[in-house]
Amino acid sequence: MNIARFLLAGSLLCSFSSFAQTPTSLQLEKGRKLTLQNNSSTNADLGMGMEMKNNSNQIFDIEVIDINETTLSLQFRLKKLTMDIDAMGQQVTYDSDKESDRQSEVGKSIPEDMYKTDTVRISRLTGKLIDRKKKNAEQSDANENPMAGMMSGIGNADQGETVADMFFMIPKDIKTGDTWKDSLIDKSMKKYLTYTLQDIEGDKATVLVNEQSNISTESEVQGMAMQVNMSGNNKYSLTVDVKTGLTIKKTMYSDVTGTIEVMGQSQNISSKSKSEKTVL
Repeated sequence: MNIARFLLAGSLLCSFSSFAQTPTSLQLEKGRKLTLQNNSSTNADLGMGMEMKNNSNQIFDIEVIDINETTLSLQFRLKKLTMDIDAMGQQVTYDSDKESDRQSEVGKSIPEDMYKTDTVRISRLTGKLIDRKKKNAEQSDANENPMAGMMSGIGNADQGETVADMFFMIPKDIKTGDTWKDSLIDKSMKKYLTYTLQDIEGDKATVLVNEQSNISTESEVQGMAMQVNMSGNNKYSLTVDVKTGLTIKKTMYSDVTGTIEVMGQSQNISSKSKSEKTVL
């Protein structure tokens, strides 16, 4: 497995009882501007002595451009991206503020549309992503350019999902100590989540989350099929502004194990990561 396929695979892993007086919908005014900081660090073991460490930081500028009874429209742009990747003795660094980095091989492998303005619509009732306006630039073909695919996976993932993750709606009449459940299931992923309202202090609520996930993906890299199967145990805490529905801080610890199958050979993989998102 060469360094490009290796990195691409690694990127797939990145008081007294009271009621929460939460609104029935997200409460943000048109024109409000926000900054989202997303920091993460990952240590991954891809078997056969291959290890990868990845530290990344993203800063987004966000503005509420429209709001009605049911939806909230946000315009956002990735303002800054830094990455520090150490894999098999090779180190890759990138800082979008440095012209030399933008003109380097790593910088040129980053999709052109990564820094372009994008738009998402969020449900005011659930706080979840409804849809996004796709960017017009062509996406790089990871099969022709594995480095581009790796950089897209680590740096871009799904920016719409990252922005939508700023919001969280606590169910009505939930009180301190109460738990509730949710799930997210699609073709390649199953997530089962258990929430607990730990504390309420003023306008801030602390919610603890236990997430069990199973992910199965297929991709083609340099003409070879790659199957990745992973199961994860994620634990995180949310600090939620109960007046607006904004998640002003999210800290998550993730423990993932699984397998990668390439050309009939299977390798065990694992990763541990920490991420922190802050909204200003």
